[in-house]
Amino acid sequence: MFSIQLYRPEGGGIMGGSNLIFDNKKNLRSPILYGVSDEGELFTFDWTLRPSEDTPKIEHVTRVWGIERDYRPCHGLDISPFCEDTILTVHDYHFCIWRTESVVPVFTSMNYENTWLTCGCFSPTRPGVIVIGRSDGNIDFWDLTDQSHKPIIVFQVAPKGVSFLRFQRRVPYILVISKLIVFLKEK
Repeated sequence: MFSIQLYRPEGGGIMGGSNLIFDNKKNLRSPILYGVSDEGELFTFDWTLRPSEDTPKIEHVTRVWGIERDYRPCHGLDISPFCEDTILTVHDYHFCIWRTESVVPVFTSMNYENTWLTCGCFSPTRPGVIVIGRSDGNIDFWDLTDQSHKPIIVFQVAPKGVSFLRFQRRVPYILVISKLIVFLKEK
């Protein structure tokens, strides 16, 4: 077991993390960790830093995007399989798409009413397609290459909230939803 205390850069104090995801590009010496704080901020994290005599307290958090800072943690975090510098964060009532070189989200969805968002992920087979899970048991498919003001398809998949979404990497037409497995096309 390995644990690290997260500190905000430049002496901003201790921070908590709610989701972490590795960016394991093949050409990196060590993988980058992206995370979201318990206050909704996106951050990068370098877990390879070690204390030295000059710096006994290591600030592993190397960058914080604080524009979406809130009093609640993010519910979802994913890296695009097509653009490695594109990141999805899922907040209570909206989701954001980030580029690592930008200081603000490049896309922020509409605010949802009468439900909140619980999870989300990028499609592994179609660039621009994002799947969002909701607390009312629906999943929304957003195709940002078609329209960006609302989802293109809404499916009712459960009587209660969807808590987890992830596509199988080896078989990308299978979407795992909470403990259900949904086939998105026929074999």
